[in-house]
Amino acid sequence: MKNLCISLAFLATSLLQGQDLPGTATTLPGSTTVAPESKPADGAKADVPPPPEKIKLDAATVKEIEDVVKTNVHAMSKRNVNLVLDTIHPESPIVESTKDMLTYIFARLQLRYTLQQIEVKEVEPGEAKVQVLQAQKVVQLVLS
Repeated sequence: MKNLCISLAFLATSLLQGQDLPGTATTLPGSTTVAPESKPADGAKADVPPPPEKIKLDAATVKEIEDVVKTNVHAMSKRNVNLVLDTIHPESPIVESTKDMLTYIFARLQLRYTLQQIEVKEVEPGEAKVQVLQAQKVVQLVLS
């Protein structure tokens, strides 16, 4: 049955190659075609704003934010739901769903977490934007 489904999926994709999908018409009824704007001939960029200046972040604040992320990953490794929830703002709308999700995951999987990169992008009062690169690997399925 599995092979049949894969064969049907392959057949369907091979039949659709080169065909326009419904709703992909280049012009719609009642619309007019507008020519794209021309680019400057000399290769100069037209009215492109300069990139924003990188804001210097307070080193102590950056370290505090990185510590919260590291604590979160450590808590996930230890399968400690309460410690993970301590790294989330108590008024966050995702606290309850996160608790339920963690309980579900920890009951079924043993995962290994590897924190590969943390980059604090922006800090505002009450909020920080952080880019985190984290790898997760299933170590063991927990069978009940």
